[in-house]
Amino acid sequence: MRNAEKNPVFLCACVAAAVLLSLPAGAAEEGPYSYTMSNIEGGAGGSAGGKLAVPGGDGPFPLVVVSHGWASGAQYMVGWGKLFASYGMVAVVPNFPSPLMPDHKKNGEIIEALVGIYQNPPAESPAHGKVDPQKVGLAGHSAGALASTLAAKNLSPDVLVLFDPVDNSNMGKKAFPDICSPTMIIFAKPGSCNNSCEWESYKDTVGGSLVSFRVKGTTHCDGENPPRVACGPFCGGAATGALQDLMAERALAMLELHLLGDDTNAASLEEQSLVDNDKIIDILVEDYTPECAPLDPPDTDQDTVSTDTGGEGEGEGEGEGEGEGEGEGEGEGEGEGEGEGEGEGEGEGEGEGEGSTFDDGDDGGCQCAVRSSSPKRGAAFVAFGLLGLAWVFASRRRHSR
Repeated sequence: MRNAEKNPVFLCACVAAAVLLSLPAGAAEEGPYSYTMSNIEGGAGGSAGGKLAVPGGDGPFPLVVVSHGWASGAQYMVGWGKLFASYGMVAVVPNFPSPLMPDHKKNGEIIEALVGIYQNPPAESPAHGKVDPQKVGLAGHSAGALASTLAAKNLSPDVLVLFDPVDNSNMGKKAFPDICSPTMIIFAKPGSCNNSCEWESYKDTVGGSLVSFRVKGTTHCDGENPPRVACGPFCGGAATGALQDLMAERALAMLELHLLGDDTNAASLEEQSLVDNDKIIDILVEDYTPECAPLDPPDTDQDTVSTDTGGEGEGEGEGEGEGEGEGEGEGEGEGEGEGEGEGEGEGEGEGEGEGSTFDDGDDGGCQCAVRSSSPKRGAAFVAFGLLGLAWVFASRRRHSR
């Protein structure tokens, strides 16, 4: 033990662990439900264990799986799980295997398996008999947001919440258009630990309805709850409780609306409400794409529909027949040519300008830029990863005893 105490690596690890343990348990105010916490056994659904938060009361409660990112673990997302449980949701917070070398596809499959398990929890589980299997939500941070996206493509959950998602090999980009679930994306300021501008460029391709924004001043670290001090130096700054509150308010409103059927705070998800908050920028609120739009009730007024359709058909036939030869043909040709030319020119010019004048300040928004790698940046990633991995394994070992 004396030799270990003299080892600088050991001492640094002890200091880091002490600091990490001293962090607050989360910033957002909890809801009206009490809840119980328990461990998820290692191997469940292919996971490396995790945490389970179950509200008090009989239920049934909706199910939410909350997933961590790279070099992280359940202990850095369990704050979200506790918060959601305090508002009447059963929260499953898994540990993924190989946090430093994640298999994103496999992690998505683990999420799917855990949903299958906890839609009908076994008799020995504290969640047994308390889950509504018809109400499922997914939430994730960073690489956990990517895994949640991949799982959502197959599961079609009732809602999907992504905290500063980070893609890998365009896996998220390819899956996003096939997702019809109502989706919320909360981006952070681009930095060394994320590539949010990449996801930002195709956020509007999701099939489901979308609420997307960024909270001024947030960094990649704000997606973890509770935060860890080790994140700040490597990822653009430490998490901020007041800013996490804003994130939590909107995430809760989204989950309450789509899982609990509670629209009390639904107005906070509307575009004007987001615009009115000077801390929220880069706002995009969109409805479902035609491919994903819920089916409208059938129109029983068949006579009206038939009459309108017939009228339009006769009008178009007569008009095109008379004017197509000279006036209309020439006018349409000129209009289409001008529109296409201007559109292409403006798109290329704006894209180049934004990329070359990248500003990652709070008022600049999430703009795409190519950032060159450097030895210092690579070393920072390695150091952060090793520190995170050491703490993850230490924490898992402690909780398993």
